[in-house]
Amino acid sequence: MMMHTNLSGALRTLTLLTGILAAAAPGHAELKEWQNPKLTGVNNQAPHANLVICPDARTARQIGPVSNSERVKSPYYRSLNGKWKYHYATNHAGRVPGFWKPEFDDSRWNTIPVPSNVEKHGYGIPIYVNIPYPWAQPWTPPLVPENDPNNTVNSYRRTFSIPRDWAGRRVLLTFDGVNSFFFLWINGHQVGLGKDSRTPVEFDITPYLKPGENLLAVENFRWCDGSYLEDQDFWRMSGIFRDVYLWSVADLHVRDFDLKAGLDGDYRRGVFGLRVTVENTSGTETLASVEAELFDPAGRKVAQPNMQLRVKPDGTGGQAEISTTVPDVLPWSAETPHLYKLLLTLKDSAGKVVEVIPANVGFRTVEIKEGNLLVNGRRILFKGVNRHETDPDLGQAITVESMIRDILLMKQNNINAVRCCHYPNQPAWYDLCDRYGIYLIDEANIESHGMGYGEKTLARVPEWREAHLDRTMRMVERNKNHPSIVIWSLGNEAGNGPNFEATYDWIKQRDPTRPVHYERAIFARNTDIYCPMYPPPSQLKDYAEGKAIGSWGSKLPAQDRRTRPLIMCEYSHAMGNSSGNMWLYWDLIYTLPYLQGGFIWDWVDQAQRKPVPSAYTLRDRSQHGLQLHLPGGQFIEGQLAGAVRLPDAPHLDITGPLTLEATVKPSPASGHSTMISKGDTQWALQVANGRSLEFFVFDAARSRGWVTVNAPLPEDWLGRWHTVAGTFDGRELALFLDGKRLATTPFEGRVASAAYPVEIGGNAEHPERRFAGLVKEARIYARALSPAELARASRGAEPALALWLSLDQAKPVPTPWNTRDYWAFGGDYGPPGTPSDQNFCCNGLVTPDRRPHPGLHEVKHIYQYIHSRPADLAARTLQIRNWYDFLNLNDVVEAVWRLTADGAELQTGSLPVPDLPPRASKPITIPVKPFAPEPGREYFLEVSFRLKTDQPWAPKGHEVAWDQFKLPDAAPAPALNTAAMPRLALSETSHKTVVTGKDFVVTFDKQAGTLTSLKFRGAELIESPLRPDFWRAPTDNDRGRNMARSQGFWRYAHAGAQLTSFQALSEADGTAIVIKTAHRLPKAEAAWETDYTVYGSGDVQVAARFKPDKTDRPKLPRLGMQMVMPQGFDRIEWFGPGPHETYLDRKDARVGRYAGTVRDQFYWDYVEPGESGNKTEVRWAALTHRKGVGLLAVGLPLLSVNALHHTTDDLQSAEHPFELPRRDLVVLNLDLVQQGVGGDDSWGAWPHPQYLIPCEETSYRFRLRPFGRNENPAQLARQRLP
Repeated sequence: MMMHTNLSGALRTLTLLTGILAAAAPGHAELKEWQNPKLTGVNNQAPHANLVICPDARTARQIGPVSNSERVKSPYYRSLNGKWKYHYATNHAGRVPGFWKPEFDDSRWNTIPVPSNVEKHGYGIPIYVNIPYPWAQPWTPPLVPENDPNNTVNSYRRTFSIPRDWAGRRVLLTFDGVNSFFFLWINGHQVGLGKDSRTPVEFDITPYLKPGENLLAVENFRWCDGSYLEDQDFWRMSGIFRDVYLWSVADLHVRDFDLKAGLDGDYRRGVFGLRVTVENTSGTETLASVEAELFDPAGRKVAQPNMQLRVKPDGTGGQAEISTTVPDVLPWSAETPHLYKLLLTLKDSAGKVVEVIPANVGFRTVEIKEGNLLVNGRRILFKGVNRHETDPDLGQAITVESMIRDILLMKQNNINAVRCCHYPNQPAWYDLCDRYGIYLIDEANIESHGMGYGEKTLARVPEWREAHLDRTMRMVERNKNHPSIVIWSLGNEAGNGPNFEATYDWIKQRDPTRPVHYERAIFARNTDIYCPMYPPPSQLKDYAEGKAIGSWGSKLPAQDRRTRPLIMCEYSHAMGNSSGNMWLYWDLIYTLPYLQGGFIWDWVDQAQRKPVPSAYTLRDRSQHGLQLHLPGGQFIEGQLAGAVRLPDAPHLDITGPLTLEATVKPSPASGHSTMISKGDTQWALQVANGRSLEFFVFDAARSRGWVTVNAPLPEDWLGRWHTVAGTFDGRELALFLDGKRLATTPFEGRVASAAYPVEIGGNAEHPERRFAGLVKEARIYARALSPAELARASRGAEPALALWLSLDQAKPVPTPWNTRDYWAFGGDYGPPGTPSDQNFCCNGLVTPDRRPHPGLHEVKHIYQYIHSRPADLAARTLQIRNWYDFLNLNDVVEAVWRLTADGAELQTGSLPVPDLPPRASKPITIPVKPFAPEPGREYFLEVSFRLKTDQPWAPKGHEVAWDQFKLPDAAPAPALNTAAMPRLALSETSHKTVVTGKDFVVTFDKQAGTLTSLKFRGAELIESPLRPDFWRAPTDNDRGRNMARSQGFWRYAHAGAQLTSFQALSEADGTAIVIKTAHRLPKAEAAWETDYTVYGSGDVQVAARFKPDKTDRPKLPRLGMQMVMPQGFDRIEWFGPGPHETYLDRKDARVGRYAGTVRDQFYWDYVEPGESGNKTEVRWAALTHRKGVGLLAVGLPLLSVNALHHTTDDLQSAEHPFELPRRDLVVLNLDLVQQGVGGDDSWGAWPHPQYLIPCEETSYRFRLRPFGRNENPAQLARQRLP
């Protein structure tokens, strides 16, 4: 053991601007405190490690994860959480003068809970934006608009008393988090201010206290100069949202301590280092001693070094350092989170205990060698997620219980790492990750995304250097003793430059034991890791092979690969129905060097819980009389406010002359503010960029793209009612305001058709372009009105009037769904014009209340630590690999296996788990008893690995890994004997062909060439005919890459089908009748042929052929057929992967037999509806009526199946699930294939080529079979037709 005492060491390890107003930034001579980036705080105590001061060891041993509920176990702490007096002002104009004075009368103030975000209690508007700042441009750092209607000022007051036994001790006041700027007063005296919203701001309030009751007052601004560095992709809320507490220390006090607990060169012995900083405010130099008792996880004392030091009273204090070794140490890792307990006891010169501080110690070493990041000498894989601190009811004031719930779910789903995006988290989070075992990237609270990455980035502005350093120092000093933190991050999406070089250099000299990560540095010197965002899998492969990476050189130097691992800081954007093609990443990560995993974006949807708004009905006053159900909205000034999305209607797809007209009352807008639109590539009437009126059409020939006519906004535009109109007569576009023509643009062409619906007060292609203001009336004409007509107010209906909505005529109606709340996102709060990036905050693997999304099943399977692969399935031999980094397989799990036939279990048993060290593999043979395969059955062998013992995060028996394999054992099903089938009767009229058999009747429409009716025992099974289908309701990824534009060719490809051939052919013996149809699909420029073979058994075999004229058309979203079944067919059963939804690029699921309601197949928790509930590789699916009759669909050999109570139009027209109409019919898709969901990102990336559907000649087959109550669909499915 070595000991070093620094008697003259500085008390603080860094310098903060505390108690001194820094000089104003150049060019801003009179900057206020909340506008000065060089002023990072006033009277703030220097940051230090999380600690809890206790009077004795017994109390210290009781302290759990650090939060107020644990701190107050020590008599030296008092929580100030609870009800505070509160006043809300929309902006600085509403500041309350003198409210901090004791004599101020706050009796009329409300109360609010602390901690909380005030917006969650009805004060102000929660704002969600991603990149933009939440106030209007121009953005001129460091200034923020004091008069912005959302720059909330929160004023707080509360009283407190100091315990008598604190007499003679100093009193400190700590705010763990205030968003974003605040002043503090005690008893009317201004104490100081704080800015960094995500690290503690601490004050010594001793000089301001008085006996008895004391007054604490806080004035909090939502925005300040620091907000330019807090431009993260999250909700912008304000208030005191983390713990507030008082604590007391003696004149002699451990101010800080720094743990270094690593492993020696052979990773066997622990190397324990400790530096303690003691301060002395007594005014007299004194001797002190620090005793450091270290206990192993079993409670045995393994070390007890002592330190003597002389502590000066002049502010320099005293420091002492020791180091010692611990033999046979139990290392810390995410798999083995062994924690030692340290008790630091400070004694005065007389040997009396002054205070005891508990700390957890994890022995682990992090290093980068030969391009690999090692933990305890092992190359680990980060199976990670990004995680925001968010709660659907509490906003960002999350609880310890919520943190534990997150960690348990993560561990149960094989997630071992979290990137704290994009700010330091609450203190308890780090304690919990230490205890449960989670690797952390801890990230500084720095993101200036709105300023871009170029010359304007704050990373290059010298005046912002102190702010960058201050936030970095606060993070490191607070969290430096946590073993779970294995990487420091400089921030996120803030460009790169000298300020980040400075923060990197500071961290490297302060803590050389951890690598530093910064994505925007790319390959610059200020990152130890190459940590890209959303790279395609090919980029990972190129990196591992030393090929060119993006635009950064023709070849990556080998030296870079040997020194920097590739760890994706963000990948697999899990927005809505996403998380596809993850195996394309992990097949590379599991096999190639330098690739060490990544962090999915992200863990949890950030949506907020909100009551379902009132529903309304509105009737179109044109001759078309559309009856609109508007499930959400509010009345403002007698008008229904918000966007109204119209259902798809052919008469609204106007591609020739037209008029758009709207009566509006505008509010200020910064971006596009849309009055009427049909997407962004057909036509729209809008305010462009907040500066001009605009009417545009999109050129169908695409030679001119957007053809626009613009005019400046008039001076009296805001706050007044105006009528705006745009006309196109085939020769020119004209723009009108209040009956006067403002401008024209010549255009002789045809308008394009977009696959987006008409929207009033918004743009379905760009939901963020809501109209800022009110729309009273909207009209759309399929002709160009003359100036005289537009000037005439009294115009009624006419044949060319395609739509006429008067939004003041909306009537309230009951909501169709039995749900009180919904998941709200950006745009769901505030009046029209509130800044919003819509639902881009919802990218999680779990719902806001922490229920798994379907994609989490895929993640768990890919991330699992035991992989099984077939070696010789005929011999029942599998190759098992242990992907744990530190655990022998035999120490962790037990195994079971099962054999199934068509989903039914035949055999099962336990499996001896081999002695398999980390990363080793070994063949194992499953003891399946010999069996004779039955005709037509499929046999699967499944192996499951489960926890051998209870773990803190899951009980014994929890499944950690599984794999399933189809066995080669098979016997063909014999063909049905058609001669034994009942005979069929064929009858025809000029309009229909009818095939009649025993108990069933099949009807074909000869004019349309469709299967229109299938009756079984008198029950109708078809509501709408079976037809080709090429489209799906867009997912979030589809919307992000504008599928309606890139693949919109297929949206209406089925419409207008022209029958070219219809034949009815009967077998000579009457046992089968073939109906052959051929159609021309003019919108698809293709032919579609369908052969229906009806058998006496009741089977209808469908053989479909798609024949496009050209193969250079866009990829197809889906290729198959759709029909609608009548109401009552509420149950679905299928044999295929399940039970959750599966897609072409996300189908890690057990093949089995599953059942449920049709309503349950729609996944309600995708915050914006779209494609949902699909099932790939289905052998058969059966829809059953509540009376027992059903329809079986059998793939020949496989189908992609979906059955929902919603049409495709329903799903793509609703913005929230509660907006969907309630239907009882069943929309059944029987497809050959549907394209993958993708997930590389959600703003442009397509599914990968192998998961797309080329436009080429294709055929597929399936079989339909009605059945009765006593018939087994599984047995019927095994029957084989000739």
